[in-house]
Amino acid sequence: MHRTSSLAALALAFVALACFSARAYAVSLQFTAVPFTASGSPDSGDLNANVVSDQGTSFAILSNPNRSTLSSYAGVLITPSHARVVTGFQNVSFLLKGSSTTQVTVHSAPPGHGSFNYSWVPSSKGMDSDQSASDGYQKVSIDARQLGLSAGSRIDRLVITSDPYSQQPSFLVKDLRVNGAQVETSISSGTKFFKVASNSATGPLGPAHIVKSASNVTTVSFKNRTGSTVTCFITLTPAPAEPSASISNINQISSSVSITGYDSNPLHGTFTLGSEATATFAPMSGGPQLFSANMYVGDQSECTPPYGETFAEFTLNVDGNPLTEETVDISEVNGVNALYDIDLTPTSVYACEWSNSDYLQQNGQYIQIKRIQNTPGAAPNFEGDINSIGVYPFGCTNCVNRAGAPVCLTYPSGDTGCDTNDGQHNLCQANRVYQTTAPPPSQSCLGGVVAITLLQFPYSGASGSGKKGGPSQAPYGRHRGP
Repeated sequence: MHRTSSLAALALAFVALACFSARAYAVSLQFTAVPFTASGSPDSGDLNANVVSDQGTSFAILSNPNRSTLSSYAGVLITPSHARVVTGFQNVSFLLKGSSTTQVTVHSAPPGHGSFNYSWVPSSKGMDSDQSASDGYQKVSIDARQLGLSAGSRIDRLVITSDPYSQQPSFLVKDLRVNGAQVETSISSGTKFFKVASNSATGPLGPAHIVKSASNVTTVSFKNRTGSTVTCFITLTPAPAEPSASISNINQISSSVSITGYDSNPLHGTFTLGSEATATFAPMSGGPQLFSANMYVGDQSECTPPYGETFAEFTLNVDGNPLTEETVDISEVNGVNALYDIDLTPTSVYACEWSNSDYLQQNGQYIQIKRIQNTPGAAPNFEGDINSIGVYPFGCTNCVNRAGAPVCLTYPSGDTGCDTNDGQHNLCQANRVYQTTAPPPSQSCLGGVVAITLLQFPYSGASGSGKKGGPSQAPYGRHRGP
């Protein structure tokens, strides 16, 4: 009896030791950090990245915001010390000073999958105002959940950089830690250099580094705030009026995530996005710039009974030949299954504001549209988005009626639930001219980010619990018409 108890105790001790060892391993993953530059030549005067302390724990990343090679960038590269890839990542933390637009990017693959993808979050998401350090440094801590990583994900690198569009890209980083363990730094290795061809998306961020072309381009971001990993779909919709200028193949998109085709049609693609992760999309430099597409979640058929799919739609980077306006909207024409928020980059140039010619102040001036949201109301009629700015209501193909509506779903009779039925008011798009025309000289209005956020999927109102009524209009606004 005593012997049996001793063996049992010994077995429990081994189990406890194994559990302790597993926990210790998860906490003490070893990583090495090195400063890097990615540019056309190692002696570029526009970029500098160095270790700046005797202890090798501080990094200075200096970058000229007006650098001539816009694909160049600098930062800190963090890789596993003793293996090509590791699992068990929990968080990365550091002290940050300088640029408010730094971001943490991870290159990872979910468990059981061989394809590595990029995902990133701004450092501001991990800042704790109650944990400010001395000398102006701010504590930042980004965890696996914020980066969209599932348990068991494999990672081969973390990268700290500033936003490629930032006008204040320089920053200082120190006290880097992964899973609480100090990140190693090899002072003798110096600054790592990555050769980057002119206007190419390469280096440690690969295609995740969105490249600005010679002229401003409007880009797209898509954030998942549903609390779960989602499979997203993208359908390119080349402009019939400008086929040669339009992106017509998913391979022509520069993206921070891997877009794969799900059939033989080059217009169709899909990508996976973890909770709180953000993907970025832009035209590739040197390729077609007109970016017209819809993005959605649900089913690739685009119109699945009983209530179909909701789209975030956009046509960007038009060139005036002949299209003269960029457009953005949320469309419930093919159904209601999700809630979206689209943030539009504001501008101080009145002629370049996102607007709608039927959304005016009392004096007739346009009201700038800064945000679009859909609030469809409850099933089965989904009448909540009547007269919502930038939203096509349920099945309302022309905003004010259902002429030519898809036949895959059942809609309310007639034009019930569409925008004001007199046919004069069309509030369903946010529009922006591609350039100003007066006063001369003209200037481009292109640029900025169309920031799409998936707020809810599946939509709870499809079960009849949605709130009825669209977002209220500005108190000084009115619709143009008789």
